[in-house]
Amino acid sequence: MPIVSLFRLPSGLTGLRADFGARLRRHRRDEGLTQADLAGLTGLGRGTVSRIESGRVQPRPDTIDQILGVLQLDMGRVAVTTRRMGSGRSARYFDGSSRGDARYEIGRAIRAGRKFEGRSLRDVAKDAGLSAAQLSRIERGEGDRSSAYADYPADASFPKSERRFSLVNPELVRLAGVGSAATGLMAEEAGTDVD
Repeated sequence: MPIVSLFRLPSGLTGLRADFGARLRRHRRDEGLTQADLAGLTGLGRGTVSRIESGRVQPRPDTIDQILGVLQLDMGRVAVTTRRMGSGRSARYFDGSSRGDARYEIGRAIRAGRKFEGRSLRDVAKDAGLSAAQLSRIERGEGDRSSAYADYPADASFPKSERRFSLVNPELVRLAGVGSAATGLMAEEAGTDVD
């Protein structure tokens, strides 16, 4: 059974293969890399690489991108096609709504801001008045019920998936701004566009 995707996959792909970790391990070995080598090249810990390869954790989308880049693999080698899953549905971030897309992008910006400032998850969580677990979920785009977000009151009659919302935690708003700016600067220095 494939691992259902929690992030946007290229068209025609709907989930990570059930043997995702084993495939990564095989390709890492084919490249002549140890787990420590891959960890060093991606900025992950060796234990994290081990847990990903053994299937004990599903990595974040940006981590998957880093690993695939180092191993020179495309997503099609580790994902399941729509046809194979038989669902016929298109891949979307998290819950399939534009709200889920927005949460994911906000989480990415917060994480980029935190990393840019060299701060730990725990330190930012403390300053934001959240637990580290809550902040981690927000950074992954999973924190829809968090007090860090608020729905627009005018949208109260709409289904939850169609309501507009905003990030209301001042520390996270600040970090999202830092992260967005830092991501733009890094892309500009690399000569690439930011989506």
